[in-house]
Amino acid sequence: MKNTSILTGVLFALIFYGTTCREEIPTNCEIGLCPPMYIYINVSNSNDTMYVGDTLELSAQVPDRVYEFSTNGDTVWHEVVQFQEQAMDYALYFLDSINGAVKAASPKVTIIKEEGGSYEDRSTFSSTYPYRFKYKIVFHSIGTYFFQTAYDNGYNLNGESYMRGAVLEWNVPSKNFELLKDLEGTCQNCTIEDLKSRDDADFYNFFPFLVKER
Repeated sequence: MKNTSILTGVLFALIFYGTTCREEIPTNCEIGLCPPMYIYINVSNSNDTMYVGDTLELSAQVPDRVYEFSTNGDTVWHEVVQFQEQAMDYALYFLDSINGAVKAASPKVTIIKEEGGSYEDRSTFSSTYPYRFKYKIVFHSIGTYFFQTAYDNGYNLNGESYMRGAVLEWNVPSKNFELLKDLEGTCQNCTIEDLKSRDDADFYNFFPFLVKER
């Protein structure tokens, strides 16, 4: 995702619940054009097939320190003293053959908040340290679902605003984009190759999967 207004960015790693901290700088973009913030969302099941009655758990946490990637390649670490989200948006969609992609809600799913903000109003992380969220989603209906994240996420770090600078990543090693083939008719230029390209560029980030009867 290009962000020409930020020449130096703050890159975030994620500390997953029960996993190790990921601290990495993207290698496939030019300095100054890298997304200034990455947040990795851990999912309890990263397979492309789930079943009615299954519970999917989402969890993420902002790390205790972040680093600035300067134009000369130096890395400077900063302690996270204050963090506040300004726009952190992701949603779960259901692919309906008649209505196209619609946000999945009751009675298709039940969303249970265990920690963090409100899923309904898109506030994601808790407002106090440690900044994290945890949700459980129970599936009640068969069909094709997919998570999609926004490209204009923003946050406030230690009193400084970074708008359109955050990328939410699904911690999914491989994705079956063929499950979204019916999405091509619901939006402009939504070919499978286009969706893959967007995902690679972190402009949008998808996690498609199928829910079946056991």
